[in-house]
Amino acid sequence: MILGDSAYTLQRWLIKPFQDNGRLTPQQRVYNYKTNRARVVVENAFGRLKGRWRCLMKRNDCRIDKIRTQVAACCVLHNLCESNGDEYRDEWTALPATQLDDAPSIGEAGGQDTRTALMRHLNSV
Repeated sequence: MILGDSAYTLQRWLIKPFQDNGRLTPQQRVYNYKTNRARVVVENAFGRLKGRWRCLMKRNDCRIDKIRTQVAACCVLHNLCESNGDEYRDEWTALPATQLDDAPSIGEAGGQDTRTALMRHLNSV
């Protein structure tokens, strides 16, 4: 499952926030709050990863099976740097991608079922 923002179309495997039309239920607000916090943590982690390893921000014309290995190597090296306290400069942080306009929420029914199940779980913990 991938956690996306409101720019994406809801899918069974891609979960997005409930559209805030001013009439969200308390459960939907809790879901949006918790999933947004998680998404921001992930975005910040990827921003630091791309900031330290600038090659991840450029077009890569290697074979797809090689790209996976390159990204994994960057992750391992980044984690080594982080765990050893190597300096990270804030100016390295990658700028966020341009926000897309909100896509209409016309995802498949399975996406709505998955999101509802996750909402129920997040409201129970």
